[in-house]
Amino acid sequence: MRIYHYAPYEVTAMRRLMGKYATREDKVDDLPRNDVFVDLYRIVQQSLRLGTDSYSLKQVEKIYREEREGDVQTALGSVVYYGQWLESEQSRDWTESKILRKIRDDNEDDCESTWELAEWLRRKQEEHGIVFSPPADPGDQAD
Repeated sequence: MRIYHYAPYEVTAMRRLMGKYATREDKVDDLPRNDVFVDLYRIVQQSLRLGTDSYSLKQVEKIYREEREGDVQTALGSVVYYGQWLESEQSRDWTESKILRKIRDDNEDDCESTWELAEWLRRKQEEHGIVFSPPADPGDQAD
């Protein structure tokens, strides 16, 4: 199993929640040990040169998908919308709150974009005959 993500936020958040609630430590610790997480940000940063000032997902996705149409166009935009929601006293249910719906829709679009990026990278890998070389197992190194 692989869990594709973009930048370390998700892994860091999962570890923080594990520590906060002191639950499933062994299961969470096994994930990185078994190379379950695949950070596409790291792959993109090490393999592509872009003419942008950032390697944010919303900048990188311009090379593999159509431009986004939603109201939330940056990660900071989500933070601004969240602040507006806190002050608005709108419902805590995203189906009833227009602001939460915008944040939710952007998060869903980020998930779809991450999947599309992984697929695009696989296609480029195949097109160029690049063979995947997994990282060496530290236990295999001779003394």
